[in-house]
Amino acid sequence: MATRPNRTSPTARPALIAPINVSDLKTYPLKKRYSKVRVADFATPWKRGGSFKAFCDGLPDILAVKSLRAVARAIAKAHRKRRPVIIGIGAHVIKVGLAPIITDLMERGIVTAVAM
Repeated sequence: MATRPNRTSPTARPALIAPINVSDLKTYPLKKRYSKVRVADFATPWKRGGSFKAFCDGLPDILAVKSLRAVARAIAKAHRKRRPVIIGIGAHVIKVGLAPIITDLMERGIVTAVAM
């Protein structure tokens, strides 16, 4: 039976990566660091029995979620005005299993065409 390597001992095996030289490293207080996200912007966890809308409403309104909401609003507006909604997709959309979602949107008349 093979023995497990001792990973707690620094001398168990030679280092694969040379130590980093930190002599020129400059630091600053965390409070002075600019951040795109504040604690108040964090997502709200989905609650058991909650709706999908509640889940979406709990997502933070930043970065990709902000874009996702803008796209969803534009699609809803176009659908209400009986305008065509054409989505352009690559193979990854199908590859990752989203075909049933696209099919459902087409069957309900929300998406009118798909360009691949």
